[in-house]
Amino acid sequence: MEGKLINQEKRKHKRAPLHFYIKISETSSQKHLGYMIDASDEDFKLLSEEQIPTGTELVCTLHLPDVIVGKEEISFKAKSCWIGKDVNPDYYASGYHIDEIEPDGETVISLIIHHYGHQV
Repeated sequence: MEGKLINQEKRKHKRAPLHFYIKISETSSQKHLGYMIDASDEDFKLLSEEQIPTGTELVCTLHLPDVIVGKEEISFKAKSCWIGKDVNPDYYASGYHIDEIEPDGETVISLIIHHYGHQV
């Protein structure tokens, strides 16, 4: 838990919990990784059945719930910053920093937060 608190202190933008989970897969294999459950402009929390080690770099596809700026999905590179058991012990929660994102991807993430997120 201590590592989780340290990472939260380093975070520049507060993440907004999303009203529903958004599917994320590994881009090249299309392997289901889990679900984005909250997000900020620079990072997100992933809920997954498998433990993905801290420091893992992924190329991800986010499958959008609706067409947003003409896109059904966006791709980005992200790095795992922390991992822990979720409240439900069958799942893991992990934090990722978005390192690279496709053109218009930042706009899409901002719109997801605005339309599907709620501020706490």
